[in-house]
Amino acid sequence: PRYRAPKVYEALVQGVPKDGTLRRLREGIRLEDGVTFPAKVDILRVEAGNATLRITVHEGRKRLIRRMCRAAGHPVLALKRVAMGPLVLGDLPPGKTRALSPAEVKKLGQVGQGMVPCPACGQGTIPSPAAREKRKGVARPEKERS
Repeated sequence: PRYRAPKVYEALVQGVPKDGTLRRLREGIRLEDGVTFPAKVDILRVEAGNATLRITVHEGRKRLIRRMCRAAGHPVLALKRVAMGPLVLGDLPPGKTRALSPAEVKKLGQVGQGMVPCPACGQGTIPSPAAREKRKGVARPEKERS
C-alpha cells in the first residue's frame, strides 16, 4: 500500500454501466468508509446483457472493487486481478505462483528506489516511500537509552 502500486482487475458486472455510472467510478464513488480515489475504468466487452470492466485502482481497501460496483448499481459476478504494480499476472491460475523474470525483478527494485512508470494503468508513475508525504500525527517518543 505505501507504494500506491496500481492494482488492475477485470470484473464481470451485472448489467451494462451507462456513461454517468462510469464517470462516478472514474471520479471516485462514496462508500461507507469514504470516497474512493479516482480509478481508471473501461468496458472491455458486453455479453448476454452483462459487462466486463477493466478497473485500475491505487488503493487497497477490503473488497474495494466489489463495493464500488455494488454502490454504482452493478454487482460483481466474477472478479480477477490481472496486474499489480509492474507485474502482469497473465494466465497464472488462481492460487499458483511463478518465478519472476529478471526484468520483473528489476522493475520491482525501481519501485523501491524511486519513481517508476506505471505500466498497468498508463497514469504517471508509482511514487516511492521517499516521494510520498509523511503521515500527519504525533510521533511516538524515542526510547531512552541507558
